[in-house]
Amino acid sequence: MLDIKKLRDNFEEVKVALKKRGFDIDQEKFQSLDKKRKVLQVDVENLQAEKNKLSSELKNDFLSDVRKRVNEVTKEGYIDPKNNTIDYALLFVPVEGIFQFIVENELQLTNGKIDIYSEAIEKNIIMVQITLRVE
Repeated sequence: MLDIKKLRDNFEEVKVALKKRGFDIDQEKFQSLDKKRKVLQVDVENLQAEKNKLSSELKNDFLSDVRKRVNEVTKEGYIDPKNNTIDYALLFVPVEGIFQFIVENELQLTNGKIDIYSEAIEKNIIMVQITLRVE
């Protein structure tokens, strides 16, 4: 395989070596294709950076919504021992993949030094996956 750097730096030397093996290479065509490759490489890197940025934003938005949902459950009156409710509420996460995502990314759910699970427990909420639901 040809080293692209060697081809760029020593084109004539590589051209002579290739000619001995029965190959011909056009310098203008090579340079044109190399420029296109560099432009495409920059485009790919820019698209990857944008994808990573959007992915991070979506993930943060989702994880923020999880925290909001925990807070909503505390305000809904599900947990009110004074009115004879149970001491804890179960917050069912309807899709196991989403529950797994929350578990895997719990460190990003931190608010200060408290993770989402500790915060939920302090509010008497237990987050569980749907397979734990008893019907």
